[in-house]
Amino acid sequence: MNAASARPTVHLIHHLARAGGTLISRCLGSMQNVVLLSEIHPLGTQVAPEFDPLFQASHWFKLLSGAEVEALRARTAALPEIIALLAQKAASQDRQLVIRGWNHLDFMPRPLDFIGKSPQGAASGRLLLSEALGATCSIRQLATVRHPASQWLSWRRFEPTSDLTLEEFMAGCCRFAAVATQLGFVRYEDFTAQPVKAMRRMCEVLGIEFDPLFIQHWPYYRSVTGDLDNLKSHQIEHRGNVTLPRDLADALRGNRDYQETLKLLGYQ
Repeated sequence: MNAASARPTVHLIHHLARAGGTLISRCLGSMQNVVLLSEIHPLGTQVAPEFDPLFQASHWFKLLSGAEVEALRARTAALPEIIALLAQKAASQDRQLVIRGWNHLDFMPRPLDFIGKSPQGAASGRLLLSEALGATCSIRQLATVRHPASQWLSWRRFEPTSDLTLEEFMAGCCRFAAVATQLGFVRYEDFTAQPVKAMRRMCEVLGIEFDPLFIQHWPYYRSVTGDLDNLKSHQIEHRGNVTLPRDLADALRGNRDYQETLKLLGYQ
């Protein structure tokens, strides 16, 4: 067995904020053989406990004992080592480790401002989590996306005081869309229209065992970060075309990043 084949496999799903990632992650996490870590990023582990993979692994899934967590913290184990260990722990239980990346930190400027933290450098425009894990793990990955205008409207409702401008947001969406086309992607609108079909495809790409019972179990799955209060319905509601306010439609008509994002992701 060579070194590459001995590395544990992790399955990464990437999306930007307000792109339906919490719903999709709840569906993935509710599958019987999946352990899903939510919104993990090299820059985000110290933001709050819920973004720490050791916290999630021990409190949500019991993959690690308290003593194991303390030992890893005592020697300040690096994120790639921690994730490799968690993938091995999951595999020992015949489960697969899925990680939802916190990609807002990769593609939007001042990425930690919206939670009151100091920004830690400009957005890289790269998948820093994938880069960090590449040395210790074999990676299967996929992106999910949403129509950028719908995404922007959702962002403004969720973070009305954010100083992130429309131009900055669309530039981040465009950079992410370029990466998504390289990885392969599933559109949120297609997922909400046919969730079972879309989830089956996602599992095939990621190399995850598909569990059709997710469609029954996902409403009760809450071991995930994100906007859970906005997902009180037990039904997956199809999100089709959105009517844009006239001023937003005018602004987007002349925004090159927006137009390029539509082209890359196949939106009308």
